[in-house]
Amino acid sequence: MGAKKVVIVKGSPRMEGNSAILADRVAAGAESVGAKVDVFYLHGMDIQPCDACEACHTNVEDECIVEDDMQVIYPKLREADALVIASPVYWFTVSAQTKLFMDRLRTSRRQSVATCARREENRHCSHLWRYGSF
Repeated sequence: MGAKKVVIVKGSPRMEGNSAILADRVAAGAESVGAKVDVFYLHGMDIQPCDACEACHTNVEDECIVEDDMQVIYPKLREADALVIASPVYWFTVSAQTKLFMDRLRTSRRQSVATCARREENRHCSHLWRYGSF
């Protein structure tokens, strides 16, 4: 069995803020038990908003067509065993950087639904009852 893969996204505009410090502690803990950790500082990346063009939903294999730094993150997310999202709370919700990232995960949801649908016993997949058929 290979090392677990963890993706950590830091959603604070403050590189040394509280949520970044906590994310660094999570990364250190995961690495101390042999996990491979990829950390992304969202504020320093070019992540555009979702256009709601639905291109990622026309075919199960399609990716998001927006050419930005999410194209670097998507492959890491597909390989990950765990995703950690670290964000400060601004006005009762996550930071703008984190929200952009989360909105762009729409394509990933579609692929996870398709993965469940390919299982023999897909009636046990929680995605199908949550999102319906496709």
